[in-house]
Amino acid sequence: MYNCRCTTVAVVDGVDTGNAMRRARDPETGQNVLVEDMTYDEWVKWKMAKGAFYDLSLQPKPVTIESINRVKAFQCVTLGAAAQTGLKNMHKQLLLAARKQPLGTEVARVFGCDMGKLTGYIVGDDNQKSVYIPNMEVEHIAIHTHPSSSAFSPKDLLRFAQRDKLKMLTVIGHNGHIYAIEKTDGVEKEIFMKKVHDISAATKIILASNKTNEEKLVEINAFIRESLKNDYTPGVNYYEQW
Repeated sequence: MYNCRCTTVAVVDGVDTGNAMRRARDPETGQNVLVEDMTYDEWVKWKMAKGAFYDLSLQPKPVTIESINRVKAFQCVTLGAAAQTGLKNMHKQLLLAARKQPLGTEVARVFGCDMGKLTGYIVGDDNQKSVYIPNMEVEHIAIHTHPSSSAFSPKDLLRFAQRDKLKMLTVIGHNGHIYAIEKTDGVEKEIFMKKVHDISAATKIILASNKTNEEKLVEINAFIRESLKNDYTPGVNYYEQW
């Protein structure tokens, strides 16, 4: 049985196709790339990894009752007052779900812009510091935990910028701190994408420094927060709440 990810290869006497590669579209860049032969299961895992949302690799923290009680609502453009309260409650429930997982495991959930549930809890692999959040065909909000309580990673920002229907993305740290970013009607995608790529390029420079890994990641986290707070992009709003 074949599916759209299968292909056929001609058998030609004297031609070895054992190391042949095939063309696939990279979901991060939208460009065609050459990939090695892989099974369907291997392709699914590759595709999901390319669409994952990542925590920075800082030390994970446990979820406590104090951190859950620390979660507050915040005002935003995407949600009305009642939905903002609903989002606060969903953040609390997400931390409760994360508390049941091995330390370092991310948990996510997706909602409509009326806070209607579009998915159940989505649990990442143990200690991978990433979770795959599916892209939706309707406008939606995605919330996910960061076990280290860091803000958005460059990968998070890239996914958010790429997905037109993703109107708001939030991070809820295991310490109860919330980071949120939303697109409004006036968003200029090309300008925002350039900003995200500039942030990513700057973090790569930090990673290439001679500092310890912990120092690099702390600096990256602070740099991303300051960039989002101080460098306004039309149609994009950034929030921090604790």
